Amino acid sequence: MATNKYVVIAVLEENKLLEISPEMEDFKSMIRQVIEKNREKYHKHFQFGWTGSPDLANSVAMETLSLPNLLVINSSTYQHHLPEDIPTYLTPEAIQIFLDSVLAGEAPSYGGSSWMVRLYRAYYEAKSALTDMWRGNLSSLQCCW
Repeated sequence: MATNKYVVIAVLEENKLLEISPEMEDFKSMIRQVIEKNREKYHKHFQFGWTGSPDLANSVAMETLSLPNLLVINSSTYQHHLPEDIPTYLTPEAIQIFLDSVLAGEAPSYGGSSWMVRLYRAYYEAKSALTDMWRGNLSSLQCCW
């Protein structure tokens, strides 16, 4: 996945009809506006996209992200960045400040490929899988009283 660019992902959630809510659409549009207004500044450093399924982003972040959210992945180091602000309160200016801080190396970075991170990732993936199985089985339980 090494693109020598940061991968910026708007993390959204689609419903079963593959539609996103108006709140998620507004978030996606706001990020698109920031990209379009600053194309010259960001194009050579960032690759932008979005996902309607937060599972992949949660796996990268090794936590359940609030939605909508913004995730920046360094494809060379496998580190990622999350805005310090609550994502639903992000403004176009806050997104620019966040992206600029990522470029300047000032934004907190998480993850990576060290053995401790790999160990925690394995733990997180196992915990997530077991939690998903548990939730799936709860709905199929029947009371026999």
